[in-house]
Amino acid sequence: MGESLTLHTGVKKEKDDKIFWFSGPDNKILARLNGKPDSAKIYRSDVSLNKENGSLTIQSVSSKDSGVLNVQILNVNKQPLYKKFNIIVYDPLPIPQITRISKCELLCSVLNVSRVTLSWYNGTSLISNTSASDSHIDLSLPLKLEDKNNIYSCVAHNSIRNQTKHLDPLQSAVDGCSPEPRNVILLLLPLSAVFLVIGF
Repeated sequence: MGESLTLHTGVKKEKDDKIFWFSGPDNKILARLNGKPDSAKIYRSDVSLNKENGSLTIQSVSSKDSGVLNVQILNVNKQPLYKKFNIIVYDPLPIPQITRISKCELLCSVLNVSRVTLSWYNGTSLISNTSASDSHIDLSLPLKLEDKNNIYSCVAHNSIRNQTKHLDPLQSAVDGCSPEPRNVILLLLPLSAVFLVIGF
């Protein structure tokens, strides 16, 4: 985010090469170079074209630049060359924020994120997680506490980085937050009934 990105054709440019850069599924033209350096033409204000090698640079890259870019190189003396670039730009990843929503429950949140997974851990063991799609949304995940000193942490991560917020064990140790015991029902049958079932 905010940095420049340069895409190279991957081949040595020859003087008669015609180079065209396109973006999106509709192949909207971004820049072209018709052989000679003085023939370069730019169709978007935030891109520039290297007139010597045909590489394309996008300035101040943001999430709106995510998508497919194509380059086409034409020369009457050789086969046309096509190359595709799949660009994914990730927004800055915020540090998760932890708030207490009740005596025995915490909430971990990250705001305005996309392509992010939010997870609760106890030590290195995953407790639960939830994910955001490509849309920018606020993402949150609750955690029910137990009255023992577990080492909880909340982690936000995407494909390239992660941010972790650790919870102080003293904050997570709350009396009276143990999971309620399950009711166990014992069914006692008369001995004669057992023999009756087996005999049948």
